[in-house]
Amino acid sequence: MTVRADVRVSRPGFSLDQHLEVRAGDVLAVIGANGSGKTSLLRGLAGLEAGTSLWVDGRDLSAEPPERRRLGVVFQDLRLPPWQSAAHAVTAGLPRGAHAHEWLERVGAAHLARAKVSTLSGGERQRVAIARALARTPRLVLLDEPFSSIDVASTSALREAVLQAARDAGASVVIATHDDDDVAAADETLRLGSR
Repeated sequence: MTVRADVRVSRPGFSLDQHLEVRAGDVLAVIGANGSGKTSLLRGLAGLEAGTSLWVDGRDLSAEPPERRRLGVVFQDLRLPPWQSAAHAVTAGLPRGAHAHEWLERVGAAHLARAKVSTLSGGERQRVAIARALARTPRLVLLDEPFSSIDVASTSALREAVLQAARDAGASVVIATHDDDDVAAADETLRLGSR
């Protein structure tokens, strides 16, 4: 499987015109200064910005709504409903009978399954958001600074677990990051220019 995309975003004071290609199981690290377009690139791939073409394995998904693209997405704001339990946040929107435990376990958060999202720390919420993204059996995983709230001692193991889970599923990964260790773990790097 190969993911090919052309992302074109234009708004006052900002424009992005970027082509990318990622093979199945590969990780592309997107780096650049603040305001260079890393999050806009991910939003385009997710179908949240007009002007983006997305092809997965030769199939044009450009007209597909975000929820039908089989994406796993973790944005910086995480978008977790605070009233849900961690387990429900992982499986919300999935077919009945989907299990959150294995995904929470893979990211070191199985003990949080019954806790309300509103009671979790920033790092715990990040783990839940990552588990939710992986539980969707995505073709493409989009991660925006996914380990920024995780304690330094746990980051390396979590990064390896997340990337291995994506590889096991044959998913491509695009990670927007400022972290040199994320870049080192990637197969390729894309540097975006500044505004």
